[in-house]
Amino acid sequence: RIDSNKITYSAPKQTTTTVYKPTTSSSGSSSASQVQTPSYSGGTDYASKLAEMYAQQQAQAQAYAAQQRAAAESAYRAGMERLGQAWDTKTGALRDNLNSTLANLQRQYDASKNEVNADANKSLREAYINYMLNKKNLNQNLTAQGIGGGAAESTMAGMYNNYGNSRNNINTTLNDNLTSLENTYQGNISNANQQYNSAYANALSDYLNYQNQLEQNLANSIVGSYGNMVNSLGSLDSGYTNALYDLLQKQAAYEYQNTKNTLGMD
Repeated sequence: RIDSNKITYSAPKQTTTTVYKPTTSSSGSSSASQVQTPSYSGGTDYASKLAEMYAQQQAQAQAYAAQQRAAAESAYRAGMERLGQAWDTKTGALRDNLNSTLANLQRQYDASKNEVNADANKSLREAYINYMLNKKNLNQNLTAQGIGGGAAESTMAGMYNNYGNSRNNINTTLNDNLTSLENTYQGNISNANQQYNSAYANALSDYLNYQNQLEQNLANSIVGSYGNMVNSLGSLDSGYTNALYDLLQKQAAYEYQNTKNTLGMD
């Protein structure tokens, strides 16, 4: 009967096992003595308990590993999405800066080319005006001096040759200026594209390295924080923008040789 204020405990039933242990008497004869050892029935099965505890621990470990794996997969997906966005931002900025630089180089080239042509046209007009005025004055002088025929024609031909030489000098200077301008322009375009290709290759290398790190973390069920690498990938390297700016400065600093009208007034 169980009392309401205490619990009684019934010990396992004790049984006795008789074991015969051989002994030797002082006379040398052998005999057996009885040794009784108790045994118990109804005891706890510790092996089963240990197996049950081990199974529970294994289940807990597997559940934890599954949670870690799920968290790592979630972090990986989020990291890859942010990494992709940073990549788009970076490459877009690289292209935008390149396109802006190329457009500015084109404008500077066109402006310099217009100046070069305007300078040559001015010199050509001056040479023509001087030639026409000199021709008029020469005709008057020849007429006043009564010079005509072959002598007058020879003098006029010499004046025309001088005019032609002046035009040739102007056009030579013009072509030299245009060639120099074109070389400067094409060189800056080439350098700008090289800067872009180099920056793009570096960005791609960073992206692949970061992607590999995310994949390694996923394989090891590591929940990583990828804010720093995302910010690093998405930011624009000042070395790239400075290099493009220097190219614009170089194009803007282009100077041409002024053409000269070598045909003076007589």
